[in-house]
Amino acid sequence: MKIESLHDIKSAIRITGNESGPSVVVFGGTHGNEVSGIHAIEKVLFDFYTGTRELISGTVTIVRVNEEAIQAKKRFIEYNVNRL
Repeated sequence: MKIESLHDIKSAIRITGNESGPSVVVFGGTHGNEVSGIHAIEKVLFDFYTGTRELISGTVTIVRVNEEAIQAKKRFIEYNVNRL
C-alpha cells in the first residue's frame, strides 16, 4: 500500500493498494460548518497511516475541500462548493 500527497490538488491524499482495482474519491468539508465528513475522513486517514486499515487493491483519494470555510466554521466563504 502506498500513501501520497497530491501536490497539484491541495489537501488531497491518495492511497493505492498493491493490486489494481476500482478507484474512488471521497470529499469532506463541502460545507465547512458540517464536521461529520471531515471527522470521518480524518479517522480513515489515521487508520491508514497507523496500519489499522489497509487498502489491498484499487485507489482511494481523500480530499478536504472548502478549507477556509472549515477554519471559519461557516458553510462557505465565497462560493457554496455544493453548488459549483
